Amino acid sequence: MKKILGVDIGGTTVKMGLFSLDGTKRKEGVFRSSREVSPEDFLKGLAKEALRLVESDGDLEDLKGIGIGIPGPVEGQRVVTNVVNLGWGRVPVVDILENYFTCPIVLDNDANVAAMGELWQGAGSHVRSLILVTLGTGIGGGVIIDGKLVQGAHGAGGEVGHIPFLDYDLEKECGCGGHRCLELVASASGIIRRTKEGLEEGKIPSRLGRVKDLNAKHIVDAAKAGDPLAQHIVEETGEYLGRGLAIISAVLDPEEIVIGGGVSEAGDIFLDPVRTRYRHYAFKGLKETPIVKASLGNQAGMIGAARLVLDLAWEAEI
Repeated sequence: MKKILGVDIGGTTVKMGLFSLDGTKRKEGVFRSSREVSPEDFLKGLAKEALRLVESDGDLEDLKGIGIGIPGPVEGQRVVTNVVNLGWGRVPVVDILENYFTCPIVLDNDANVAAMGELWQGAGSHVRSLILVTLGTGIGGGVIIDGKLVQGAHGAGGEVGHIPFLDYDLEKECGCGGHRCLELVASASGIIRRTKEGLEEGKIPSRLGRVKDLNAKHIVDAAKAGDPLAQHIVEETGEYLGRGLAIISAVLDPEEIVIGGGVSEAGDIFLDPVRTRYRHYAFKGLKETPIVKASLGNQAGMIGAARLVLDLAWEAEI
């Protein structure tokens, strides 16, 4: 039976899924990532695990392609230029893996492949155009228009977290070197930082000062429980994201906006302020664009990576 492999490379784990051509998942595997080895050795280990997974479900000749998502900008669907989480610079990922496989291999940014996963089998399966925004330590994004990923001339299409959104420079520097990025205020780390600043100022009462190792879930849970500072932070985050999404929508006009990442797990208490402020700022014809929660969780990357294989020009040869 013909199969395709989807691989999602993360900073701590690599997730792999073996799929039939109709999208049915047949096998799944996970192994730990490591910063302690060279990119070449990392990818050698990845190839070894991938071969083991494929051969556990039939012959290697049945593997018709490999799609890979990676957390960094990608050029030509072959080369990643920087992977901060793994300490990589420019790495010709596909060239290296072609030493171990004879089937076609395609590489793309992790948020792009997650967007493709949500379009194929998730929250966007009923549309052809969407924006995926992933809210984690940073903010990632993937844009799909008429079923095709918007990658851009430099592989940076969909980098919504780095829109120079603010009207002033923050002292905090973004990972990209900027000081006005949306990511600085609306990511999980931005939410935590703003909450800590609010606690230091002491202008809004809160019990969050008693919490050790404060994280975004603590803040959202406190907002649900009526904590004034936490509620203020959630509403303010809705302002930032709602306005940012309105700006993006004015350029791209998607059918749907999908919010993923750990922060989105809070559900409507987090998403409702985003929707309200989006409608306030959005262009008249775009105000009713749905903003929905992603549905595939941490499976989106490997599902979307597998879908990349089917979207290549040599699809008819599979």
